[in-house]
Amino acid sequence: MKGKSGSMRRVVFLAVIFLAVQTSLSYSQQSPQAYMDQAVSNIKVAKTLVEKANSVLAGNPGTEDLKTAIYLYAEAGRSFEESARIFKALGPDYVSQSDIDGCVKAVQDCLAAIERCKGGLQRLNQSR
Repeated sequence: MKGKSGSMRRVVFLAVIFLAVQTSLSYSQQSPQAYMDQAVSNIKVAKTLVEKANSVLAGNPGTEDLKTAIYLYAEAGRSFEESARIFKALGPDYVSQSDIDGCVKAVQDCLAAIERCKGGLQRLNQSR
């Protein structure tokens, strides 16, 4: 189980670095399309992080798996939230309200997943 957690941390680290580089590169561009592209890129990264978190929780997750999943869901939530802010700033000429609502719902889903993981951590700690 330890090898799984170590490789997952590496994946998380690389995903966060990728997101940071993408964010810094896109903010140097000022066109609405560049902001739209950044928001879509953030969503893709966030979905990947959610998939990784879900795979970490597959089977019988331990304490480290739950902590890793919490981190992944938190990073995904931040990415979805950033996309929602970009979409709101672009306005209805570029983005539909349903796209904004989808990002907001994804943030809420990430928060709910974090709470479930915290509950799992509490149950594991109580059983010791």
